[in-house]
This record gives sequence, C-alpha cells and structure tokens, in this order.
Amino acid sequence: MKSRIAFPKSLILIALTLPIFLFSSDVFAATLHVPSVDYPTIQSAIDAANHFDTILVADGTYAGSGYKNIDFKGKAITVKSENGPDNCIIDCGGDGRGFSFDSYEGSGSEVSGFTVTDGFAFNGGGFYFSNSSPTISNCIITGNTATYGGGISLSEGSSPTFTNCIISSNTSYNNGGGVDYGTLSNNHPVFINCIVNNNTANENGGGIYENKNYSGSYGTFTNCIIKDNFSGRHGGGIYAAHSGTTLAGCTISGNRANNVGSNGGGMFIYSGSATVTNCIITGNTANDVGGAMFLDFHAAPTITNCTITGNTAGLTAGGIYATGYFNPKVWNTILWADSPNEIYAESSSPEVHYSNVQGGFSGTGTIDSDPIFVGNGDYHLTSNEVVSPCIDTGRDYAPELPSTDKDENARSIGTRPDMGAYEFEQFAPTVSTGTA
Repeated sequence: MKSRIAFPKSLILIALTLPIFLFSSDVFAATLHVPSVDYPTIQSAIDAANHFDTILVADGTYAGSGYKNIDFKGKAITVKSENGPDNCIIDCGGDGRGFSFDSYEGSGSEVSGFTVTDGFAFNGGGFYFSNSSPTISNCIITGNTATYGGGISLSEGSSPTFTNCIISSNTSYNNGGGVDYGTLSNNHPVFINCIVNNNTANENGGGIYENKNYSGSYGTFTNCIIKDNFSGRHGGGIYAAHSGTTLAGCTISGNRANNVGSNGGGMFIYSGSATVTNCIITGNTANDVGGAMFLDFHAAPTITNCTITGNTAGLTAGGIYATGYFNPKVWNTILWADSPNEIYAESSSPEVHYSNVQGGFSGTGTIDSDPIFVGNGDYHLTSNEVVSPCIDTGRDYAPELPSTDKDENARSIGTRPDMGAYEFEQFAPTVSTGTA
C-alpha cells in the first residue's frame, strides 16, 4: 500500500501563490539610468528594457541619434526625467521628431517630464501616434514644426492621454498648429489640465485641428486652457469638423482667425454635435464672422453653462454665428459684451433657453440684463450691491447639465442653477438640532 504525504495548508498556499509572486511586474521591473555606460541614450535603454521597466533620464539637454525619433517598440515601459521638463530637454535639431508611437502601445507606455523642442517632420513635429494610446504627462512640447500638427499629430486608431502638458509655440504649414488629429480615423485623444497656447497654423486650427470626416474621431478636453493661437483661415483656437468633441471646464481666450475671409476666432465647428460645458470663451477675434464660435453646415453643438464675453468679429456675431441646417442648443449661458452682436442665425434656428443674451434673443427663460461680473477679467457673479440676474435663473433639466461648475463647486444647493460658467457661492441653511 502506497503511503500519502500530507502537506500543511500553509505550504500549499505558498506553492499556489509563488508563481504569481515570481511573475509580478514589481519583482522583475528594473530602473535603467540614462546616460550611463550601459545606456548612453534613451533609445538604447528602450531597446534593452523589458515590460514594466522604468528609464530614468538625468538633467540635461540631449540631441542627436538616440535622442530623437524615439520608438517604444510596443513596450509597456515608463520613460521619465529625474527633475521635470525644465531640466530635461530633447532638442531635435530641426530634423526629426521627439517620440513616435506606432507599435500598438497602450496606456502602460508612459512619457513624463520632458521638454521636446525644435522638431521638424511631415506630421507631428514633437509627438506622432498611429494605432497607439500611450500616456503623456508633465511635458512641454514647444517650438516644433510640421506640415500637419506642429506639436502633435495622430494618424489613426490612437487615443493617447495628455495630462498637465504645455503645447506651445508650435507651427503647422497646414492644419493644427498645436495638435492635429484629423489625418485619418478613429482618434480619441484626451487632454486633462493642459495648456495649448501661441501655436500657429497656416490653414485651419491654430491650436487644435479635428476632422473626423465621418470616421469616428473626437477629442475630450477637461480643464484645459486654449489661448493666443492663430490660424490663417478658420478656427483660431479650435477647428472641429464632423465633431463629437467634448470641452468641459476649459478657457478659450485670445485666439485669432483674422486673415481676410477667416471665421471662428475661438472655435469653428463644421457639422457634428460637440458638447461645451462650464467654459469661458473670451477675447477671441475673427476677421469676418463668429468671434467666439462659427457653426457651419450640420453643426449642432450643445452649449451649457458657459460664459461667452468680450469676443469680436469684423462683420457680424462677435459671439455665435450659426449657419446651416441643424439647430445648436444653448442653455444656462451668458452672452455679453461681444461685438458687434451676440448671436446671428443664417439658415439655422439656435435653441436658446434660460440664458442671458445682450440685446435679447427669443427662447424660454432668456433675459437681457447686465450679469454683474466681478470684473477685470473675473467672470464670477456678484451680489454686493445688486444681485446678479444670472443667479438661480438657469434650469436644472438643461441637457448636459454639469454637476459642478468651472471651479468644481456644486452646481446648485436646493435652488436652480446659475447661468454662466461659475455658480455663485451659496451657503446651506443652518439646521436646528432642537437643543439650546
């Protein structure tokens, strides 16, 4: 008779969990230092790295082979600087770009803490993406040039996430001075807490260019600043064609589409159903029409709880110019002090509800009364001497109504929401406990 050996349960548990421990990414992950004897360049470190490794780059300005056209080769690794983008610079020397992602990289492929500058490429002078969705954080992408997408270009099938990045002073000979994701199809970039400023496009989209052409591309912008960009044609800040783009909590200011025949200083939307909530759109300029927004063809965005003020156009509609066959929807929004007028509709019937429009506009709950901003560029509402007429006069059933305002304060506390991007600070009433 064969005897059986009884193993303690604790040993069995160890045996079962040991393979998981041995193959854990934390066990095998290594940190590769650049520059070093073993890894003189970023590319040499990537070539040697395994999944889950970290490549740590020392302070310095880096140029030449191995420090441009950097390719992750499909690896889920992190490449980051030791001390942030001000101290770690990739200088492309006017020939090639900083990073290329075209090997199906996912969110586990990460770049963090670099300045990428002086890139020159056909598309994407700083970063290029094709069928890849890596994570980019805390980077400065500046002074790059391309035919399409001076700073960043997405070709197809890419959904990178950019967080806390600055995309500045890039140039496109065609579309998308800062960012272009209109080349092919199915691009869904995400931008969180990013600044897109001082970029130039000779054609459309000084800051950002999207043209999904019925191909399923759209971008998501949350708490971003899009300012002081310039386009030679349309969309000084943003050009979005057939757009499903979402902008929430963004500031779009100081953008220009001011060559002859140029429209849409802040935004140019051609067809599509963009969603714009809790945004400040101010100080934008169009040479012809649509200082803040130009809505063309089948453009039917939903604009909720925005403040649109101080925009200008050479011909008409310093605020919103709507033409085409579909009807944009405007709710809980302030349109004030735009020149020469707030809303101009041509072959379109904007649906404006519970909004404050200088000069008036037909629609349920619309008013025409000084919103009483704090002033000096501060568009919070006040009630110091006179209560702002925009307080408690929006509607809580507005489409796309955000739960918080641009400051991330609750939209309403037992009252109707306010008009505009900011909710007036309210204090909940004191509840008696019944004790002295």
